[in-house]
This record gives sequence, C-alpha cells and structure tokens, in this order.
Amino acid sequence: YRALYSKLSDPSMLSGRQITLFFNLTYKAMKNDTDAIRVVALAKRLLHTAFHSSPSVVAASLFLVSEVMKYQTMLEKCFETALEGSFDSTKREPRAAFTDDGDCSLWEIALTAHHYHPTVQKFSSALGEIKYDGDPLRDFALAPFLDKLAYRNPKSRERILKHIKRGESVAERRAGVENKLGSQAPLPMNDPSLLDEGHAIAADEEFFRKFFIERAKRDGIKGIT
Repeated sequence: YRALYSKLSDPSMLSGRQITLFFNLTYKAMKNDTDAIRVVALAKRLLHTAFHSSPSVVAASLFLVSEVMKYQTMLEKCFETALEGSFDSTKREPRAAFTDDGDCSLWEIALTAHHYHPTVQKFSSALGEIKYDGDPLRDFALAPFLDKLAYRNPKSRERILKHIKRGESVAERRAGVENKLGSQAPLPMNDPSLLDEGHAIAADEEFFRKFFIERAKRDGIKGIT
C-alpha cells in the first residue's frame, strides 16, 4: 500500500497506455483495504494528482472514488463532512498523512465541482451515486471530442470491438458496453434534431449544441445556407 500511495503522486501513472491497469489496481486495493483511514489517504492523493491531468482522468478518478464509496463507508463520511481537513501529502506513510483520524474531509471535491468540464462538475455533485455506463477514460478524452467537432460518424461496431478488451477497465459496465454495441449508432453532433433544445443530451454535449446553434444564427445573418 505504501508503494501504491507513492505511485499515486507520480503524474506519469495517470497517462499513457498503463493508466487503465493502474486504475484497476487502485480500485481493487481501495475496495478491499481494511484500513479506512488509508483508503481516504489514497483517494485524496489520487485527486491531488488528477487535478493536473486531462478532464477524462479527473472524471475517471471521481468515478473510481464514487465506486469505492459503496464499500468504504468512511470515505463517504469524509465526503459529507465540512471540515477543512489536516492532510499532509508529503508523508510517505498513508496513515501518517492525517494528524487526526476524525479530521479527513474530501475538500478536494470543492475544486472539482468548479472544473471547466461539465461532466467533472456533474460527477462531483453526485459522488457516491454516479450512474454512468461508459468509461470516462475513453469517453471524455480529446479524440472523441475532436471527432464530434469534425462531424465524424461514430466508429462502427466492428471497429469498436477491435479496440475494446472486455473487462479491461474498472469504469466499463458490461450492460453499458453491450447496449452501446448493439444499439443504433448515435447521430453526429451537427444533426438538426440534436439542436432542438427539447432533445435530451449528455452534459458534455451541451457545448456542441450551443456551438452549432450560435453558428447557425451567424450563418443566417450572413445569408449562408
């Protein structure tokens, strides 16, 4: 656990091809740990490092913490407390990071709640009760964002199956993956039906709706059809 705690402070562990395996390891270690205070220390250090990463990593970190809360009641208690906390992130031993075992609030969520990415904000407000069927590490990465902005159609079922290894990610939900692969491919973000404000869309897609609505208004003023 001390080795894992040390690795959580290394930004390189939250990037690259090993990130999925690392998140799986962290999730299993926190879920099965019998030391509740150590679990809180691991969660806090994970969030501290994730702050400086991409939105997909921040969202995945929040999702991981939310899932661990289902098994670690102390972590949920620390989320609900309003104490500022006395956490020394420089300590090598997780338990030694706290001066008081009862003073272990997750004040870090106050920062993620004001993150610029709408999904990170949404996950922060629903910590412990996050309902998401996908994988934040994949879904909120830069490539899917650029695909939507470039009006590219989603990958076919065959192409997705080539890249997905079932059970690889802690964020993967079996039902969610199967439903997505078996359902009709979603529409491109510039589809007229998605611009209707009465059409329900995900929080991270609100940006695209506003972008295309504003662009349509500007094109109308310029006489572009």
